[in-house]
Amino acid sequence: MNLAVGDSLSVPPGVKLTATPTLTDPKSTPIPLQMTTAPDGSAGYRSPALLLPGIYNLATGSATLPIAVNLPPEEADVHTLDDAAIKSALGGIKLRLNNDQPITALAESASGSDWGWTVMLAVLAMVGFESFLAMSFGHFRKAVPQSAVAKPAAA
Repeated sequence: MNLAVGDSLSVPPGVKLTATPTLTDPKSTPIPLQMTTAPDGSAGYRSPALLLPGIYNLATGSATLPIAVNLPPEEADVHTLDDAAIKSALGGIKLRLNNDQPITALAESASGSDWGWTVMLAVLAMVGFESFLAMSFGHFRKAVPQSAVAKPAAA
């Protein structure tokens, strides 16, 4: 079910309700539903105006139905503006606008000046050399107790 911001939700009569329906907004805040009576005498539920865009959840007791609430189309005007219109919208300030594409000549000339791999391999070599030195010279020898040392025989 899709609605626009500002519309109210009327639970359709074909929806099977096993409990009193509850509606929650995108922030999980409950929205009270008012019981209404249709012209044919059947009971229904209606919400106040839905003010936030997003996915609302309608719990019917046996199922939870998503309700999409979208911005009205007039709020989503995505026409492009030229440079003069942007400058006038900003109050006529002095503004230098670049194209919407990157400068390819500058990007191509800077592609070979990357020192990242060279520095990373140098650091890796230094760490490996330091580990080798630590393992070679960093071990200590256990002191041998005096009782285990053989004493020379007395003459």
